[in-house]
Amino acid sequence: MKYKWLLCGTYHPPSQRDQYFFDSISLGLDYFCTYEKILLVGDFNAQIGEAVFDNFLDQYDLKAVNKEPTCYKNIDNPSRIDFILTNNPKSFYNTKTIPIGLSDYHQLVFSIFKTTFVKAVPKEIFYRDFKNFDQNVFDEEVSKKFSEERVKNYKCFEEQFLQALNKFSPLKKKVVRANHAPYVTKKMRKAIMKRSKLENEYIKIKTSESLRIYKKQKNYCSRLYKRERKSYYNNLQVTDIIDNKMFWKSIQPFFSEKRKSINKITLVNDDNVISDDALVAEEINEFFENAPKSLDIKDSHYLKELVTCNITDSVDKAIYEFQNHPSILLIKSEITYTDRYSFYEAS
Repeated sequence: MKYKWLLCGTYHPPSQRDQYFFDSISLGLDYFCTYEKILLVGDFNAQIGEAVFDNFLDQYDLKAVNKEPTCYKNIDNPSRIDFILTNNPKSFYNTKTIPIGLSDYHQLVFSIFKTTFVKAVPKEIFYRDFKNFDQNVFDEEVSKKFSEERVKNYKCFEEQFLQALNKFSPLKKKVVRANHAPYVTKKMRKAIMKRSKLENEYIKIKTSESLRIYKKQKNYCSRLYKRERKSYYNNLQVTDIIDNKMFWKSIQPFFSEKRKSINKITLVNDDNVISDDALVAEEINEFFENAPKSLDIKDSHYLKELVTCNITDSVDKAIYEFQNHPSILLIKSEITYTDRYSFYEAS
């Protein structure tokens, strides 16, 4: 593994004050603050939503891996007071809660830890440098080039224009992380770099003041991350995800590409459980094959009863078959035919 993990086990006695318990845990986490990854497990006797517990989670950017109830002292209203907490939840998957009989009320919580990741190759991005770009000087250069040389076709125009553009706004290359999220702003990147700098300073001198400054910046980065991510998705416009490429680019941060799903698909059809991969595939294929029948779409005789003709060219045949389609007739009614245009190759 690339990182060292800090693993802590804890138990919160019901008789102990919540504030005292979480303050004690905080002292230990602050003492071992050089660990970037934290895994905290145990019986916390507290639930998410309680102010003291939520403040503790927010302070160290911890997330609960397990989502199901763990304590069944009250069968009608089970609670979740046993947790696997970590600041890197993507390293865990297939988390389950199961009864094993070792406790009267509490169930066993387990999760699978991913130890290896395939690191994505950094991306090379080319961009134009407009730092010293002057619009007026550029316009003069373009006008000069076009006046000196006769532009015969688009290829010639493109060559002359790019020569001028490369002169005043040259292409540059930069390498960025392959997993760069769209909501990571310049402000966030600077805050993270400052956090790393303060962390290195604390490791060197290890004073209470350097620890305080480092923790303050670390908490600021955590709050900034949540705020920028929330702002990005709240302001996401429908026009930004109108095609498949933009949709997956926007939604990709919610999924992990570092592992393939190992969960099998199980379907229930007429009280029959289907788990075999081949049968599941057939069931899904049959569902989508018959789905259009349930949409109550009226048949169109323009599409259903195509005119038979002897035209072999596919384009000409389509024009002939749909010449009386309502859409075609409406388009023709809006078109005003004027003089015909002719094109010729410049000498």
